[in-house]
Amino acid sequence: LNSKAVMHKKSMWGSFAPEILKSDNAPGWSELDENKQGKLNREELIRLTGRDYNDLIEAILEKHQPIQHRFFTQAWTWLQRLDSNIPEMVMLKMLNEEDIPVLPLHDSFVVRAIFKDVLAGVMEKSFKEIIKGEPTIDAKASLLDGVSKFYSLSDYTFDDYIEDQSTHSGYHLRTTEWITMWNSTG
Repeated sequence: LNSKAVMHKKSMWGSFAPEILKSDNAPGWSELDENKQGKLNREELIRLTGRDYNDLIEAILEKHQPIQHRFFTQAWTWLQRLDSNIPEMVMLKMLNEEDIPVLPLHDSFVVRAIFKDVLAGVMEKSFKEIIKGEPTIDAKASLLDGVSKFYSLSDYTFDDYIEDQSTHSGYHLRTTEWITMWNSTG
């Protein structure tokens, strides 16, 4: 759906279909021409989902009718650019204007808990400047933040601790290294 306008033609939708069958699990696959491979993939998709790929594309278009006009326009190129401009602006403003280092992590940022409000403000301003809309910002704390967490430690259960350790182990390692480095230079 993020393709060129020519792909808006229903006859072209088959080229979007995922390669369900591959040479490593379909005997003689590499000897088949591209059309036969496409036909077999389409039949396998119908077998697995009960729907043809064209039906799935039509359902997606119907479900997303308000933005349907953006499909097949390569809108992903400018959306992806906007999506990268926001964190870039946040990191630069945090460093250049607030003198606070920020660690980007996928679609999030990591800062010391004492800077969470500064970060939220910079995130909101950056989003508004680029998107011209209201952002939704949420914050999650880590056990390493101790008493300065967003919620009381009495609400933090052992299960929360185990989950935090498994889902944030890299964060904990980097934070510990950063604290060690900060303490040795500070």
